[in-house]
Amino acid sequence: MPLPRRLESRRPIARRLSPSAALAAVLLAAVAPAEGGHRCPGEGCPYLRPQDEVLIVSVRRLGCTTDTSRFRSEMRAERYLGTGASASRGWQGISIDEAIASIEPSMPTVVFVHGNRVEPIEVRPRSVWVYRKLVDRRNDPRPIRFLAFSWPSDEISGVLRDVNVKAARTKPAAFQLAWVLDQTPTGTPLGMMGYSFGARIISGATHLLAGGSLGRLALPGVEPRAHRPIRGVYVAPAFDADWLGRGRYHGRSLQQVDNLLIATNRRDPAMRYFGLINRDRHPKAMGFEGPTCLSRGDSQRVRLLNMSKAVGRTHDMCEYLMVSGLMSNAWRRLSFADRPASVAASAAAGAKGTPPR
Repeated sequence: MPLPRRLESRRPIARRLSPSAALAAVLLAAVAPAEGGHRCPGEGCPYLRPQDEVLIVSVRRLGCTTDTSRFRSEMRAERYLGTGASASRGWQGISIDEAIASIEPSMPTVVFVHGNRVEPIEVRPRSVWVYRKLVDRRNDPRPIRFLAFSWPSDEISGVLRDVNVKAARTKPAAFQLAWVLDQTPTGTPLGMMGYSFGARIISGATHLLAGGSLGRLALPGVEPRAHRPIRGVYVAPAFDADWLGRGRYHGRSLQQVDNLLIATNRRDPAMRYFGLINRDRHPKAMGFEGPTCLSRGDSQRVRLLNMSKAVGRTHDMCEYLMVSGLMSNAWRRLSFADRPASVAASAAAGAKGTPPR
């Protein structure tokens, strides 16, 4: 959704509108991300490289449950069939166990988590579009498994209600994602890419994998690290800037993530006015200028990419992912392109035959 003209003025919005009207207008135009409801340029062209695999795991039927006994029966998974220009293409429903069983250490798995207001009908084309932007024009034939994680982000009537409900849903969604990741064989290289609230879900999931908790929510029987290399790319992450600090809400995340790239944008209205969501604390957004309260060791794992000029005043996922510099950086990290072949082979051999838990 494009910003209304009055929001593009350089005058502070609070001086032009009443506080309540300003809050509603900003949330409508900014915080409820403009990811869904329209097509990205080139969306709907589902050609895949023959060496790759594209999967979708959906937890939309689970809603906010954290009852792991329901996960295998109510999670839904799909695999995209057909990679050639003349091949018969389409989606095939598979069980969550089949989806997990296809993950092996010999191939990096890239997990993408979308943001808010993505309807179920948009998940398939949007997932393939993100995959294509990641691999497009990369002079690198290494295969990847691309897994899109879909959570219940359908638009809810009422701007404030929509934002508050979706922010709350990111916690159980993080638990559900952590459960899926915990089923993967040890040694599997995992590249995690999240947009907006999707980055918040990934950050929470990696925090849980490191033995942390979200309130009273913790992953039972988790083995921190478990020889599972994880790298992350957070695009305009919509969570508090101090959450990655030790002892903070996602404070164990960087114990699990070896390398993290954060795409920031000080002109993005969702990042700039993020503090209006919580009027008691007025937190800064992680995607505004990066993390705060990091230890020296943790800060060395994080790199920032300032996209203020390249993207400007929008919170549109398509605009971010069409920036080639971002996707080139994302590819190098998420595909483990800099990882020596000997290390990858050793990891695969060490985890060979490790069944999903």
